[in-house]
Order: sequence, then C-alpha cells, then structure tokens
Amino acid sequence: MRSHGFPPFYKAFYAVTFIVIAAILLRPARSPSRTHTSAPLNGKPKLVLLLVIDGFRADRLTKFDDLFGEGGFKRLMERGAWFTNAHYGHATTYTAAGHAVIATGAYANRNGMVSNDWHDREKKSRVYCCEDDAAQVLGELTKRHGGTSPKNLLSTTVGDELRMSNNLQSKSIAISLKDRGAILLGGKLGTAYWWSSATGRFVTTTKYAQDYPAWVKQFNDARYADRYFGKEWTRLLPESAYTQSVRDDRPYEIDMLGNGRTFPHKITGRLDKPGSDFYEALEWTPFADELTLEFAKAAVTNEQLGKRNITDFLSISLSAHDMICHLFGPESQEAADIVLRLDRMLADFFQFLDQQIGMDHVIVALTADHGFMPTPEWSVELGLDAGRIDPEKMTQALNDALSAKFGSDRWVEAFWNPALYLNHTAMKAHGVPARDVEEAAADFLRSYPGIAECLTRTQILSGRVPDTALSRRVVKAFHRERSGDVIVVPKPLWYLHKKPTEYAATHGSPYAYDTHVPVILMGEPFRSGVYATLIDVVDVAPTLANVLGIAAPTLCEGRVLHEAIQQAENKDGGGRKR
Repeated sequence: MRSHGFPPFYKAFYAVTFIVIAAILLRPARSPSRTHTSAPLNGKPKLVLLLVIDGFRADRLTKFDDLFGEGGFKRLMERGAWFTNAHYGHATTYTAAGHAVIATGAYANRNGMVSNDWHDREKKSRVYCCEDDAAQVLGELTKRHGGTSPKNLLSTTVGDELRMSNNLQSKSIAISLKDRGAILLGGKLGTAYWWSSATGRFVTTTKYAQDYPAWVKQFNDARYADRYFGKEWTRLLPESAYTQSVRDDRPYEIDMLGNGRTFPHKITGRLDKPGSDFYEALEWTPFADELTLEFAKAAVTNEQLGKRNITDFLSISLSAHDMICHLFGPESQEAADIVLRLDRMLADFFQFLDQQIGMDHVIVALTADHGFMPTPEWSVELGLDAGRIDPEKMTQALNDALSAKFGSDRWVEAFWNPALYLNHTAMKAHGVPARDVEEAAADFLRSYPGIAECLTRTQILSGRVPDTALSRRVVKAFHRERSGDVIVVPKPLWYLHKKPTEYAATHGSPYAYDTHVPVILMGEPFRSGVYATLIDVVDVAPTLANVLGIAAPTLCEGRVLHEAIQQAENKDGGGRKR
C-alpha cells in the first residue's frame, strides 16, 4: 500500500529549510551605523584598548553606578569580567609606578619605576621617571627633567611584545595628558603622545619620530583646546544628584589658576586669550579628558588602527580625575562630576569604536594607576586621626637628630617620596657605618607625628624585614640602585607630599584607599561576571599577553587570570564555553 505522507528525504529537506529561514529571520540586527567590513583575525582581536583612569579608586564604580548611563561604565561592568577586589601589591602608589606595573606586569624592584622621581647619588640631583637627555620634544622647548622617553623603564610592555611577535607589524600607540602616562604605557617600541601645557598641543619626541605625522599636525593646527577658553565647567546633573558628596565650598580646596573653588569653574587661566596659563588651567578640568579622547579618535582614524588585518594596541591614560581629586578631594562634588562625565565620554568613545571597527572585535582592559586618600581636614571633621606632614620640617628635624648623635653635618641628602637618601660622604667622614645611620634615622622617624613605619636599605637587602603585608609592599617598591636608604610610610589618612599644602588630597600610601582599583576585562576571550577573589594589578599584563598568544613582558611576575578566560570546548566541532 502506497503511503500518502512525505518521503523521509523531503521531511529532512523541509525541516532543514525551516531551521535556516528561522535562524535568518530571528538573527539580531546589526547596527546600521557600522562602517567596518573586515573579518575577524583568526579569533584574535583587531584592537586592544587599554584604559587607565588616573587616581580612580575602585569604589568610584559602585558609589555612582545609579547615575551612570548604559554605554560607558555599565557596559564594562555588565559585559566584562569585573574584578572587584583588585589591589596593588606595592607601597608606592604613584602615577609612574602604577602605569609601569600595568604595562609590564612587574613591580619597581624589577621594572625600576620606584616613584615619579628619585635621587641620583652620583650626580646629586633629581631624576624624573621618564627623562632622557638624548631625546627632545618635537617643535618646542624640552623642559628640564621633562618626560621624553622610556629609557628608565627596565622591562618590555604588553604592547612591545605584541609588536615583536609579528615583526613590528602591529601598531602600539599611547596617549595621555601626562608624559609619564603615555610613555610608560607605550613602552620601548610604541609611539607616545601627550599634552603640552606650554602650547596646547599634543606632542612627542625624537625618541619616536623626526617629525609629526600629517594627522597630528592637522589636529594641533585646529587648536581644539582654544575652543574651551572662557568655558564654564558646571555640574553635569542638578546639584540634588550629588548627595553622596560633601558641600561644594571648603576652605582647603585649591583654586588653580583662577578656576575657582566652587561651581561654575570658568576656565581662562586669568588670561584675556588662550596661552600657557590657560592650557595649564584646562588640565585640571574634565575638558582635558575630552581633548585626550578626541586625539585618540584621530589616531584610530588616521593610523587605521584595527583595520589593517593585524592586531593593534591603543593605550589611553585619562588624567583629569587624578588632578581634580588633588584640588578638591575624592569626596568633593567636582570629583563626582568627573566620574559622571567620564562615563559619558567612554560611552561616546565605545560608540565611535563600534562604528570604526566593531566592539565585538575589540578587547578592553580598564584599570587605574592608584586610588586616592580622603582630604585630611575632612577626615578630622569626622573624628579620625589625620593630618599633614611637612617633609622639609621632617627632614630638618631628622638632620638635627642625626647631627646630635653622630656629629654636625648634612646627613639627609634628599627626600623623594617615599625615600630618604642619606649622605654617604658624611658617613665616611664621621666613620659611621651606613647601617647605624639608617637605623638611627628610622628610629627617630617612627616617633615623628604622622609616620607609621620606616624600613631601611640594610633591612630590605638583607631580607630582615618584618613578616607583614606592609613590609612586603615596601619591598616590591624597592629597587637596589634607585631607592633611598630609609623608606618612610605615613600613618593612614596622613598626607605626605613634597609640599604639604599644594593639594587638598594626594596618594602614594600602601593603604586600601590607594591600592584598591578596578580591573575589568571585556571582549570575546573573557567570561563576563563579577569576580570577588583577591587579585593583583600585575596580573593584567600576563592575562592580556595570554589571550593574544604572545610572550609576557620580560620581567613579568603576575599570573594569568584564567578564571575569566573562555575555555575551548573539548568536543568535536570546537566552540567556546561561556
């Protein structure tokens, strides 16, 4: 008897056809605004975007999350692997030290970046972290002790290793307001650009090029910064939205070049037209980050980053948050406002990358170089033990004490936070062993107001430091050739800076408010989620190297954050786990 149903072949054919049509109809629509057309690079990203927000404490993301939009920080927090318990393992939480850790996956005891500045014993002078007499700024005067090259960085970076992995075909470009922010992220083989407050341009040096590319000249000739002359920095939202911040006007906030202590902040540098004081005043406002990201957009477009069938590396260090917290304190309304504005700026930049490259082909790593202490006066208002230490008075008192003990002389040669450099010539002249002078200095300072602890060079090099978390942090920040003889650690909430009243607040301590920063990794290789396990910021560099399939930086000591990396399925047909 003949069947009236469909033969098995036709049943299978119609079933497959139905599935294919349904898949096409139900497939999510792609954004019509995207202009990119190139295919993925054998599973590798087209662009790695390393974002560093200067002074961005981890609680910035949770304190203001109800005021964020959808495309900036929330995009990272919801789609990325968000490590909520990331800390620096070193004691010297300064800009140069932090940027070097992020880029190299190593601490100063290896990479050499002991602080923003240190003392050269032979030359008896200051060394700035990125100074190099062999390199000069293109087209303008090179400042004494100005940043010009990564000569003093002793390790390669992730960007360097990426370039070396493919015979320098990848591009690595680093951009920042600060020279050290760009130079240290750019590494030995990248190209760094940073802001010049002298001219209102983005500059580089002879380390990187003999002349500016045409697109940089065009950007600088457009005088983008001048458009902000006379502009007012006002609150992004109504004042009623800033309930988690303190009152607007406090006497210990800093008026930088006429910007004022309260909203609105009118930016002129006290000038009648744009000039160097205006450009410097502009640095201390959110407009500086807007300029930095506009320059980054120009770099992406003109350098064809992510569009050349090779993985490129773009590092951006955004400095305004740090500078604003210095002037007003992290608890201020200004500090809250820059966070909210950064959220909108990042949303705009991600949208730009989505149009140019496609965010599904971009890896984003977001972190910070350090956190920030509360303003000491505010801490005192709250009944906490806090205050300011004047380094000149401290070193003079120490010198008097050492003179009384060992004989009159200039026993303290220099102090560059957090290190005291003692006078070894005086030690020889008075016949006193270095160890004895170090110990006497440390004993005196331990009883000085605001000082918590001191570790000596002899202690550290002989391995005789106390078995404490604080000591381990100091050791990681100590370099045999560059660090001083006594490392000074302030008490929690005590301000220690070269000028005690230069800023409202600062950073540089081994305490949680300075060490706790966000780490978020977003992109195809990473499993999204919230990770509360304690991690170290040195882990960022080896993790990026791992997912790129390249060697880790030469002195890298971090681990791969394997818990956040997608694992290949052990099944026929491959695929990725989520």
